[in-house]
Amino acid sequence: MMLSLNCLILGQASERCFTENIGETYKNDSGVAIKFSKFTVSNFTEKLFRRGEVKDIFRNTGEMNLWKVDDKKVEEEENNLKEFTKSDIIEKLRGKEMVARFPLKRYFDVNQEMDIEGIHIFIVPTSTGPNWNVDSSIYKWIKQFTLNRGRDLLVKTYGKDFKFLQRDDTIDALWNGLTMLDKIAARFKNRNVSDKGLHPIPVLAGGPGVGKSRFLDEVERLLVQYANESDDDEIRDAFTNMTVINTTYGNGCPARDMDVTIGAEASLAIRILFEYFKPKHDFGDYDFSHFQSLCNNYSNISYFTLSTAIRVVYTDVIIQKNQEIKSNPLLVLVLGIDDLNQLHDNNPKAFRTLINGIGGVMCSSPANIYFIPILAGTIEGPLNQYKSGSTQSLLPLPLPKWRL
Repeated sequence: MMLSLNCLILGQASERCFTENIGETYKNDSGVAIKFSKFTVSNFTEKLFRRGEVKDIFRNTGEMNLWKVDDKKVEEEENNLKEFTKSDIIEKLRGKEMVARFPLKRYFDVNQEMDIEGIHIFIVPTSTGPNWNVDSSIYKWIKQFTLNRGRDLLVKTYGKDFKFLQRDDTIDALWNGLTMLDKIAARFKNRNVSDKGLHPIPVLAGGPGVGKSRFLDEVERLLVQYANESDDDEIRDAFTNMTVINTTYGNGCPARDMDVTIGAEASLAIRILFEYFKPKHDFGDYDFSHFQSLCNNYSNISYFTLSTAIRVVYTDVIIQKNQEIKSNPLLVLVLGIDDLNQLHDNNPKAFRTLINGIGGVMCSSPANIYFIPILAGTIEGPLNQYKSGSTQSLLPLPLPKWRL
């Protein structure tokens, strides 16, 4: 063995580091044996791409750049590596981009003793990625992936086959409102009016097992039913063009420190892309943590807003339905946000920031979008704190306990 190099993919924590060993000869993908003296950075990139954890992030070797870093500087920054960008590699780790055609021995001397525990190489995406301020740029970028559109259920195991009962009060409160709080129909008429008093945020708050996630799974069917029974022709027509996206800060997409680092709105916006488009690479599905790390690799991800994310969805829905964008068709977009308590547990400030952002989009939605968010989780306490400092009302949706 000539070299053992510890490598880390940009956007991952140090515990995800892996070791790649290089022997005296290497057989490339064409079956040609290459001696170490002629083993190039390009050959090493090809070797790395054979690993599953690399294929989970990159679609081909052309998307990868290798950066040699100062392992002692990496050790100093070990607790921060997960949030690093390419600029951090240059400024904080003395990173130097490795040239594909150069021999690997130009960067690593086999006769020099190396720290076997240190991180020697960062794997960095080559693409500049989308402009997170511009929905058309994001849409062009996301279409590069294999997409698997279609809504997955939040409840996939125990309880998914139970008959859906005792939720008449819940959907009635969402559609018809409570006391002085506006209902869906009233908000629909005032969807272009920027008045917080006209746009209360629907909330499903309750303890574990009361049916919050199951209601979100069923809400599309229930809204279609209520819309079809409406006496308002405009509402009936509008709800024939409805999309429901259910996101979560729980199972599969858990709240983590990166949600705080990139910003609360960006954390939700990424979840919307992930749940709506379900991007895949050439070797299978992305899981959420990989997709979020991929997005974080590109600059200015914190500029990605909820409003921009739903404009991206709007464009795709209209195209997929063969409608003419220039005709400005109206889209009813329902966004379920489950297990929101986990974001609060991780960072209460991010929780409040996100709710403020959601309320802002309700009051000033992008053109031709009627936006209906539904917050869900064990969040009564945090929401009571939010109400005390906000002029925007909450619309509590009653969830009676199941009677079996």
